[in-house]
Amino acid sequence: MGAMLKSLAESVLPEIDSSDSHFGTLNFEKVKKALFLLELISTNPRKLVKNNSTPIFCFYGTQDTLLGLEKKQKRFDYEENFKTQFNNIKFFKSDADHFYSGQLETLNNQIIRLSGHD
Repeated sequence: MGAMLKSLAESVLPEIDSSDSHFGTLNFEKVKKALFLLELISTNPRKLVKNNSTPIFCFYGTQDTLLGLEKKQKRFDYEENFKTQFNNIKFFKSDADHFYSGQLETLNNQIIRLSGHD
């Protein structure tokens, strides 16, 4: 993972175990590096997140035991960490786990409504 994205990920999710070979359970060896680099170069994520006019939506599940978000204090800390990095962030919580198991339709509907394409 590029140093810039690694630094950003660690700043908003400091409790996630990470190293040069993994971020949480994501093993970097499994990442399609060419596609990742193409997306990184074409989107310039740091520019996007620093642009105050770009809304940032954070969807998460309140039953996410992977990040510990089933606990209210962890959810509060999670949101506060993101707020320190992104000025224009809005949070959307659902009664879902980390992968939105059984809740993907709910998540998709939220995204469609926010995009104005409902």
